[in-house]
Amino acid sequence: MIIKSIIAVESSFREKVITKISGSSAAGLMQVAKSTMKWLSGHPTSKGYIEIKENHVEITQEEALFANINIAAGTRWLIHKINTSPGRKLENDEDKVNAGIKYYYGWTDDGQKYLEKVLKIYEKNK
Repeated sequence: MIIKSIIAVESSFREKVITKISGSSAAGLMQVAKSTMKWLSGHPTSKGYIEIKENHVEITQEEALFANINIAAGTRWLIHKINTSPGRKLENDEDKVNAGIKYYYGWTDDGQKYLEKVLKIYEKNK
């Protein structure tokens, strides 16, 4: 249900949607960005940092528009964010997941607002 709630917030279930946000390359149901695709594939950043160390997923921008591929990539990214967010050290598993959802969007007030939107949809459809 969490993935379904993220999809509702990200794309309103429109499979082939490409963001209209200036400067963003997010596409598909879970709005996976080109930079996220690069990190998922294990490619280093310009500073040589490798975000994802294992279980790489390599997809193209075109492939990101296919529901099954986009959901797999977005879910892999969410799991990575749950495992690397500052909230990963919390005791409660639900709090860890919530921290990961917030981190999926960004570790700012905007990330908190995003988490609240996702949880609102999640609770409504539980």
